[in-house]
Amino acid sequence: MIITPYKLFLTCPRGFESTCSQELKSLGIKYRKLEEGGVSFKGSIEDIYKVNYLSRTGMILWVEICSIDTNNSDSIYNSINVKSWDELFKTNSTFSFKCIQRSKKFRNTHYIALRGKDAIVDYFKNKKLPRPNVSKVDADLNFLIVIDKYNGKLLLNTSGQALFKRGYRTIKHDAPLNETLASNILKYVGWDKDTPLYDPFCGSGTIAIEAAQIAKNIPAGKHRKKWGFFHFPEFNTSKWVEFKNEADSKIVEKISLEIYGSDINKLYVQSSIIHAKNAGVQNFIKFRNIDIKDWLPFSSNGTIITNPPYGIRLDQFKNLAYLYSLFGDTLKNHCEGFKAFIICGNRELIKSIGLRTSFKLPLRISKLDGRLVGYELYKGKKTF
Repeated sequence: MIITPYKLFLTCPRGFESTCSQELKSLGIKYRKLEEGGVSFKGSIEDIYKVNYLSRTGMILWVEICSIDTNNSDSIYNSINVKSWDELFKTNSTFSFKCIQRSKKFRNTHYIALRGKDAIVDYFKNKKLPRPNVSKVDADLNFLIVIDKYNGKLLLNTSGQALFKRGYRTIKHDAPLNETLASNILKYVGWDKDTPLYDPFCGSGTIAIEAAQIAKNIPAGKHRKKWGFFHFPEFNTSKWVEFKNEADSKIVEKISLEIYGSDINKLYVQSSIIHAKNAGVQNFIKFRNIDIKDWLPFSSNGTIITNPPYGIRLDQFKNLAYLYSLFGDTLKNHCEGFKAFIICGNRELIKSIGLRTSFKLPLRISKLDGRLVGYELYKGKKTF
């Protein structure tokens, strides 16, 4: 039913398409095309295993089922209904359907998703076969209709849950940094495992943990149990286990790392330690409970990557502006020779750092328009 080689599309955080493409190249994917919000390529079922299990920069790996005539809702229904769905669905399979559009062709994408769902259900009814059940939560097969200005396509999620859900973060955090975004930033700024790394606002420990896993070559998906491709007809359990064991055998057990995480919130530090243990890197990160006004690096050089708090209420902003100014003073007076990178969901707060930036990269953090800003630190006056 699905034409091979598979037409695949790996989504990633906006702005990191090149970073994602370079990672795919390192995984042996030769021919890649950068698109807005991800990278497209062709591959085999083995590539689906590989990218899902090893990619740290991707969000969801989609496979294209077919192109869709988007002239109207009936043409969408017909494009989907003619496929041989009994070749994909197993007995008792569940599925979900969503629709997104990059144009204003249809008023109601929910209705289009329902038409897609009906097309599959009606296929089984017409064949007098048991119909699959729709499930909005944890479905076996998750479909997405994507409508562009002139055409459309039907995609199937090979990942299951988004790839940033690594499986090691078990304690809820007020504003956790997305694991995939953290890894993209680590790769984008060129952090090297031989360089000391500091996160003085570590929260739930994501940046430090992702860095340690990268250094140890731990597969991003090592702690996940379920994958969307488990429900593919071509899925082969023995080949999957063989691939997984081979990837796990490349984990570096002995390595010297200088990775430091700290936070004023004691509970955050405790959760970071638990998450690091879950991720298999507890012995490679030093966490401590400390106020930023007392924070100093241990080395004469290194990389600082951190995600300070950012509020949206006015009373929060005033207090946080002082916090950012205080952190800027620390960078200026105690971090000469370092490179610093700050992730912030409030662009105005960045001004309070009081240092000239070496670059700015727009970021989408949750629903906020943020920034990743970089600083080359040297002696001299703060600039405002």
